Amino acid sequence: MTAGHGTRARYQAGCRCDACTAANAAYWQRRTAERRQLLAEGCDVEHGKRSTYINWGCRCATCVQVNSEACAEYKQRTGYTRRRATR
Repeated sequence: MTAGHGTRARYQAGCRCDACTAANAAYWQRRTAERRQLLAEGCDVEHGKRSTYINWGCRCATCVQVNSEACAEYKQRTGYTRRRATR
């Protein structure tokens, strides 16, 4: 049985209509808020990983450093340069 439109399950099945996209976005907003709340309450997460910085919203010095290093490595590897808007 296929889930109806406006559900995350339908989005995961490949539908990208506005209703399914909104349902998926709402799910991830709730999930992110839950993780950050758990982190604030002292949930034991593994620090020093970029995924902890991104997925859990941890901003301890160790996680910030790891994320900064990953961003610098990406910029060096890809040749990324910040483009300024022309007027």
